[in-house]
Amino acid sequence: MITLGIDILGVGNMILSFIMFWIVYSFIFSIPIYLFSERFLNVYISFPRIFAATLVSGFASFYINGIIAYYSNYELYIFGIFIAFIIDLVSYKYITNVSWGIAFVIAIVATLLFAIFVFPFLLIMSGFVIGINTFNRL
Repeated sequence: MITLGIDILGVGNMILSFIMFWIVYSFIFSIPIYLFSERFLNVYISFPRIFAATLVSGFASFYINGIIAYYSNYELYIFGIFIAFIIDLVSYKYITNVSWGIAFVIAIVATLLFAIFVFPFLLIMSGFVIGINTFNRL
């Protein structure tokens, strides 16, 4: 007889940890976007609005790219990055209540920050996972 045990507390702890990580990540990621918009765009956008836009756009982009990567084996990932940029653009436009031009510049800055700081971290972590899987097969 095969039994499947699901550790409810472990799953709940994992989900709660992911949510807390996402909030902290969005907060830290919002600071340079806020400073950039205040310094170079000469427009006042409150930090809570930028934080909310970063939280929403990051979660939606992560969810959309996760679905695309799951169902297409990374073949359509460039399409997912384009969709993520559109999600960033729309969320910064409507949550921060700025013009399309300013939202476009903020979305480009957010994408560049992701490419500079977060993407290399994800590559390093995926390399660790591949290395761990290879080591376990020996």
